[in-house]
Amino acid sequence: MAAAGFLACAGVQFNDPDPVRWVLLYGAAAVTALAVTVGRPIWVASLGVGAIAAVWGMSLLPSFIAEGAVVTEELGRELGGLALVSGWSTGSCAWWLRRRLRSGLDRAKEEH
Repeated sequence: MAAAGFLACAGVQFNDPDPVRWVLLYGAAAVTALAVTVGRPIWVASLGVGAIAAVWGMSLLPSFIAEGAVVTEELGRELGGLALVSGWSTGSCAWWLRRRLRSGLDRAKEEH
């Protein structure tokens, strides 16, 4: 489901002034989301995509703060998209790692 959403986001970027980087970001998020969906998470890639989105979002914050209540529609969309990608990518990675740790702990309990 997340993969389809990120692909849809990538698909609507072609009328953006800078579509290539957005299509790449949403495409990478879609690939990592699909990997989680099929049970083969690429946690290093997920963390990388999440980190890139977070740093990119932080680089836009000065403009957001300077413009105050007069935030442009484009800046709002960009920050929202970056927050979504960063949150999902790092969140799915944390979920997967937690699951792995729990299964390891469960196996350790069964062995003793």
